[in-house]
Amino acid sequence: MMTLAGRIESAWKEAGITFSFTSASGRVAARVEDKQVEYAVTVAVRTLHCAGCRTCVHRIDAGLAILGFSESGSLCIGITSRGDRRSFSWYRPKAPCVALLGPDGVGKSTVLRLVKEWFASEAPFVDVTVRQWRPALLPPLATFLGKGGDEEGDQRPRRHQGNLQWLRLFYYFLDFLFGSWWKDREKLPGSRLVVYDRCALDMEVDPYRFALSSRRGARLLWRLTPRPETLILLFDTPERIARRKDDLREHEMAEQLETWLKLASEDEVHAIIRVDDAPREIANRVRDLFIDSLLQGSDAAVPATAEQAPGEHAVLAGRFLIPLDRRKTAAASLDIYNPQRPIAKIAKALLRAGLRVGAAQIFLRHRAGLGSLAGVRTFLSRAVDCEDIAIAVSLGTPGPNQKPTIQIMDRAGAILGYAKAGRSERAIASIQSEEQALRTLESTRFSTAVLPRLLDAG
Repeated sequence: MMTLAGRIESAWKEAGITFSFTSASGRVAARVEDKQVEYAVTVAVRTLHCAGCRTCVHRIDAGLAILGFSESGSLCIGITSRGDRRSFSWYRPKAPCVALLGPDGVGKSTVLRLVKEWFASEAPFVDVTVRQWRPALLPPLATFLGKGGDEEGDQRPRRHQGNLQWLRLFYYFLDFLFGSWWKDREKLPGSRLVVYDRCALDMEVDPYRFALSSRRGARLLWRLTPRPETLILLFDTPERIARRKDDLREHEMAEQLETWLKLASEDEVHAIIRVDDAPREIANRVRDLFIDSLLQGSDAAVPATAEQAPGEHAVLAGRFLIPLDRRKTAAASLDIYNPQRPIAKIAKALLRAGLRVGAAQIFLRHRAGLGSLAGVRTFLSRAVDCEDIAIAVSLGTPGPNQKPTIQIMDRAGAILGYAKAGRSERAIASIQSEEQALRTLESTRFSTAVLPRLLDAG
């Protein structure tokens, strides 16, 4: 079977691209003619898509880097121009960060071990750096107090109040602020993923573990410091957790899990994975979320081609795609986002006003083309009986069940309908179940509810 690197090399030759090519440990370095860089990127991305890879494009010092991930193999290919000299920059952006959360005994260590093994085997070009809850730029406070060991470490959790509450919080604040900036930087674009086993939000769930006397100030520290882009909660029943590890009493586990679910309802947690399957399967779900974090760090779109539909989309928070070609559709597209927190509602209202008058567009620097959705756009136009449509996309919760939602609008910003799309077998099966449920309820009449009308499916 041909490797991913071999497929790209073959595709470039068929496309008439002039290049030099070296490959090692899943990382490819290619140099192409000046005028063929964009075409080479387009061909490489299409080839990876045909091989079942999820892809993204990063800018590097002297060109572009393409990441491709699949179950059977992954690849990082750096494409540079033969006419450009390699430039050097001291600046390195912050690496993608994720946090794995949950009580002791829920299986975080096992999952992290299995995920690291997969990356080492299938995507060795990604350096998975695991940290214990904070960057640790500053040493543990215990060292200054003349105590041996690490009272903040991953030992058996302490179950009594600590002291020096505000001093500790200020010390941790400095570590998160400067440690994240100093230690969590990229080495090469797309080459590093920082994983936190717990994070600052844990101080609100279990303050005693971190030698605090209460939860006071923990949420404020969380708000003021850099935090992981993706928070993943491993969830199980207290009884099952207690059978695996007896560090906490069942009622303490239940209280912590209740607090985590409350934080999830406030959008502080981005994904919940129930530990109801074999460790390898749970690790695969977590791995997919880790890969999503790497892909969402993309800062360069695939170069436009003649097949691409007109118009640019702004990428908001790595999860929403907003059309920018008309002010009315840009403002109306924010209806796809339903914020829960007051501050988020205010931010949405201000952004909508800015988009409506054309003042906000210039600040939305991250852009993406939706040329690959040309066929989907045609299908949606036929479904809503409108030729000239605009679409906004909510990518949904990352993971194997990810189902992007598409908001369909006319050019005046009026919402014509919504669509869901799935890529994985699990997501497609879930959408088909929703379709069947809607068809079953089509003939039912409710006095207090209105069912959406199913326009098309395919």
